[in-house]
Formats: sequence, C-alpha cells, structure tokens
Amino acid sequence: MTIRSSSTEFPRAIMHVDGDSFFVSCEIARRPGLRGKPVVTGLERGIASAMSPEAKKAGIHRGMRIGDMRRVCPNVVILPSDYTMYAQYARRMYSIVRKYTDVVEEYSIDECFADLTHSPLATTATGACSYEEIARQIQADLFDSLGITFSLGLSVNKVMAKVASKWNKPNGFTVIGRSSIPDYLKALPVGKIWGIGSSTTMYLKKLGIETTLDLATKDHSWIDDHCDLPVARIYEELRGNKVLELSTDGHDDYASVQRTQTFRPPSGDREFCWSQLSQHVEDACIYLRKDMRTATKVSFFLKTQDFEYLGEEVSLPDATAEPQELLRAVRPRFDVLFVPRLQYRATGITLHGLRSRKIRTVSLFGDSAHLEKASGVTRAIDRLAEKFGRGVVFLGSSLRALRHDAREDARLHAGHGRIRMSTEQRKHFDVIYLGEVR
Repeated sequence: MTIRSSSTEFPRAIMHVDGDSFFVSCEIARRPGLRGKPVVTGLERGIASAMSPEAKKAGIHRGMRIGDMRRVCPNVVILPSDYTMYAQYARRMYSIVRKYTDVVEEYSIDECFADLTHSPLATTATGACSYEEIARQIQADLFDSLGITFSLGLSVNKVMAKVASKWNKPNGFTVIGRSSIPDYLKALPVGKIWGIGSSTTMYLKKLGIETTLDLATKDHSWIDDHCDLPVARIYEELRGNKVLELSTDGHDDYASVQRTQTFRPPSGDREFCWSQLSQHVEDACIYLRKDMRTATKVSFFLKTQDFEYLGEEVSLPDATAEPQELLRAVRPRFDVLFVPRLQYRATGITLHGLRSRKIRTVSLFGDSAHLEKASGVTRAIDRLAEKFGRGVVFLGSSLRALRHDAREDARLHAGHGRIRMSTEQRKHFDVIYLGEVR
C-alpha cells in the first residue's frame, strides 16, 4: 500500500529512529571481533549500562554489578563507556536522516524524530515514494553507513511513533496508521508510554487505568478533572492527534558532560573523595547552565588504586543543572559504594539524558518549590561568576578538592616551570565505521 500525505491514515508522517543497544553496538562496530560475544559497557560505573543481545540472553540486565555479571556469564566482555565515540555516531545518524527530510529532532544520543510528510521523496510529482518506502531506505542507509542496526517506528505523531519503534526490537520496523492505533494500545501497559513515569503510572492505576487504551478512551472532561497538561497532551496523541511538535531549534554538539580527575596520593578518606566528586558535579553543571541545558541522569565512579571501578547511575526526579540537587541524589549511593579499607586514585561523573532548559518539565509529584529555590541560588552564583570570575563562590562540599588542587598546582609549578602537553599528547583521532570496503 502506498501511503501519501493526503491519506486519512497519515495526515502527518512522524518517524522515530532508535539505536539498538547503541553503546555496545558502537563498540562492536569499532571492534568486529566482538560480534557474537556477550558485551557490556559501563565498566567505569561498575554496572551494566548497555548490553549486546548475547549478554541479555545470558541473564545480564541494565544496572547489574560487575561481580554479578561475571557470575552469571564468566566470558562477558565489560568495556568502559566512550561517550566521545558515541556522540560521533549520533552526529552521523542525524546527518543521514537529514538527507531525507529537514525536519529532524535530535532527541538523545541514540534516537531522533523526523517528519517525513514533506520529504522531497514523498512530494515528487512523479514516482513519489510512500512514507514506508522512505523510512525503509533510511533504515538501510543507517546500517550501511554505521554498521549498527536501528529500530524504526512510523506513525501519525511522536508518541505513537515511539510506540512503533519499541514494538519489534531489535532491527524492527513498525507502521501504525491512525485507524490501527487501538490495536496497539489495548494490551500495552500505560507505564510503557513515553512520558509517563512510575509515579504517574501509580496514580493512573489508582484511578483504574491499567492499559494505554483505558487512558485513550476516557472522555475529555475526565482528563481535565484528573490529569495535568503533560498527560493531557499524551492522551491527545494516543487518540491520533498531533500535539507535540518536533524541536528543531538546533542542538549542541554533545550528548553528555563528563568530568574526571586522578589525584595524588591515593586516598581512603571518604569526605575527600566526596569533595572530588562534588567539584566535578559543580564544574559540569556550570557547563550545562551556560548552554541552557539540564540533565536527567548522573553516573559516577570511584577508581581504586588497583584500577577497579566502583560506580552507579542515578535517575534524577526532575531535569536539573543545579549541583546541590545532583549531589543530594548521588550521596546515598556514594555512601553505599565507598569501601573505607580501599585506596582511591580517581573519581568521575557523567551527566546525560540532556534536555534544553527552555523545556521545563517537573514530575507530577516532584518538589517544584524546592527545585526553584535551588535554581535561584545557582542563578545568583552565575551572576557573581560573570562579575568577579568563575569559582568565586562554590559549594562547601567542594572545598577540600579545591584546596588539594591548589597545593598540587603550587607543587608542580614551584621551581619546575609550567608543565605543558606535547602536540602528540594533545592530538586524538577516532574514525567511526564508514561502511564496508570492497
């Protein structure tokens, strides 16, 4: 069947592209010898962040600790995450999709939305392609260019395109026209819908909403009485309407922010190591606020003197770039992971799940007043930094790390001249998969 822009089934054609086990797939594309093996990324955090199909089949799941992974799968290959390389693959993914349409939203490092309604291939007077044909061409082009698979969903809006891309992973392709939406929603738990988190799921279940179709078939007055604006927008999209626009304002050239540092001598002091992490979080948050971005997840690690990584990923209740909020979320997990008898030589953090700060979303049951108060504090700090210089005001938890850095700088520069990196040390090149060479 050829689906055109005039079709009632597809008044708009929105596609969602989702990388399959993206981080691991990038690693395997770079190292083909790993193909077919149980591969996991997340060594630096001490937990699994992405898994190959073979690793999943062996029983490894997201968040599993290294010791547990090796227990269930002794031959597992555990790699540290390379976000610089993943960002390169992401940029290439976006550019490939833009060959087919200018309307592309770079949603995250491994996924994007695209509007195919006015794609040049769909609007050609003679020999125009169907939306499905265009999407399949994009899927093939992504694999040929990057050497990794992507699952694609094609539907009438963003929420349903997201449902479609998740329907048949990996390397799947699902088309959901307007009339077939109820068939896909009737057995889909409401908590599986993009934008509905665990707290909202519990709230809706208390109201008798179990499946997504239960929500979609409610009348508008019920939605007005029981749901906030974000859920009301999702409700409209589940009914086949297009409410959520694609954000194409332009995205910065990064999908995460990382900060890490090795310190000497190694230390087993809990509060010193915490101060190092605090300094990293402050520095990364300054970078995010400068670019008007927020994070929804933070990962941290402790590196022992024996080069063992202990780490974890923490999901934030609200997207934020306030360091005190991130530290509040991380501290309980840090205290659990920290082993006093060990000596540590480095700490690091990664902020990811980045969003534009212009798009302010607060969880249904989040403490928005507390978050706004924290934002007011950092806005004042940023104004002082503009006037008097960066670092004029900082968190008390970062003080010990800053003092240590100052002593190290004095030691390195006193009588020895400034240490400079060589040109060879500064250069770094990383070429991604560019397709099969014959």
